[in-house]
Amino acid sequence: MLKPFTSNVQRSNENFDSIHILSDYVIQPSEFSELGRLFINPRIHQKFTIVAPCWVEHWISTDLFKYRLSIERQGVHVIGACSINQIPQFSLFCDEIVLMPADPIWYQKVTANRINLRNITKHPCFVNIERCQQLNGVRGVRDDFAEEISDKEVIARFACKKIFILQSAYDKFMIIKQHLPTNIAIAEINWKPPIKFEAEWLVGVDQKFQKDLIERVGCDSYMSTQILGSHFLNWQFICEGGSANLMSTLPIKTISLLDHIFTTSTKNIIRGFAECRNLPTPLVSNAYRVDKRLARSSLDMRLPPSRVFYHTV
Repeated sequence: MLKPFTSNVQRSNENFDSIHILSDYVIQPSEFSELGRLFINPRIHQKFTIVAPCWVEHWISTDLFKYRLSIERQGVHVIGACSINQIPQFSLFCDEIVLMPADPIWYQKVTANRINLRNITKHPCFVNIERCQQLNGVRGVRDDFAEEISDKEVIARFACKKIFILQSAYDKFMIIKQHLPTNIAIAEINWKPPIKFEAEWLVGVDQKFQKDLIERVGCDSYMSTQILGSHFLNWQFICEGGSANLMSTLPIKTISLLDHIFTTSTKNIIRGFAECRNLPTPLVSNAYRVDKRLARSSLDMRLPPSRVFYHTV
């Protein structure tokens, strides 16, 4: 049963992100993991492939969408192996999600998702879709689908995203929502910037805001909380490195996205997403720099256009 609910937001156009709230009871047994699996799309193809990007860090971004479009053309069912926290991101490009145990290290000197993939990487249908010439110096499967699919195809299909969030994560956010700040910029940078930030609307430079939030919602619900915070509380993100790769794929508002591995394609797609949704275009760059004081005018005071759907069993 699908019960629609439209959130109370100011909409700049008729394009909506679609956030789908899934009951935790839809998690089914899996041959790969005792944590179970989720079906995002009905199984219509016998052939399947298994992928597990971002199990260590986020080294891939908009190419995930190119992979999805490429694999659709081949008539292949996509199984993604990830942590419970990563369900929203994997729901964007997978037909099925296998939930794997994780012991993440975040907001420390070393940042890692630490997904325990067990023997999945040895499965004959496993494909490393992160490997590419840019990262490894050796051409990989990612180079092929990145060239096969155009940026325009990705923008047309994924500018307004359909994403899935567990009911338990949604409930945790709603319980603490009234106690969380609104209209803030969150700095997702894993180093000390060369300037001093002094603004009540800018949080996270010292990572205290993020650590407190994880303490309240838990590691399994953290990504969902970031997404819901952007849609309901107008959180906006300043990202560098792996966080920029992650946030460029999610339906959230961003002020800047900086990473040295961004390709021209990635930058084109990020800007295309913003244009299609009539939202401010974030600063997108290969340079690691925050070289001037941010003004409050950097914030967009409109909530992002979105629609929430509840799935019940």
